[in-house]
Amino acid sequence: MKRRDDRVGPLFREHRKAVSSILRRLGVAAVDVDDLVQNVFVVAQRRIAKLPKDAEGARHWLLATARKHAANWHRLYRHKYEVLGWDELEMEVAAEPADPEAHLALRDGVWRALEELDESERRILILYHLDGESLAELGKRLGLTKSGAHVRLQAAEDRFRELVVRYA
Repeated sequence: MKRRDDRVGPLFREHRKAVSSILRRLGVAAVDVDDLVQNVFVVAQRRIAKLPKDAEGARHWLLATARKHAANWHRLYRHKYEVLGWDELEMEVAAEPADPEAHLALRDGVWRALEELDESERRILILYHLDGESLAELGKRLGLTKSGAHVRLQAAEDRFRELVVRYA
């Protein structure tokens, strides 16, 4: 019997936490995160030929796949309208926000704030909060120490908060 190339196993061990983290940040319910993590790596196994060979490319491919799985999870009807339980009837998940005008104003304020950020500030926020990079990885990428990356991230978050408050 011919042995298959096991590239996904080491990727799973190395990037499982980052994939799980990005799914949680994108609002996937905790009970579904493990299932979606497994689905991401099943897709990676099925599409092994398309998976980038370099570690950084493979990581970005896995995180992009996780974002697509999270988007599909949110599109499912049962997650938009399902009542969580008899005890929690008030906690029904709604497809529309309670105050659509306030929601739109906040959304527009967030977009305006993002546009006003410097490219370096926007990049560090995206790498950390959306792509799931750790502070150590950010430091390595930016040529900083871990604490230097933390300081730069904090400054970008503070500036973003100020801008959102100003525009929202």
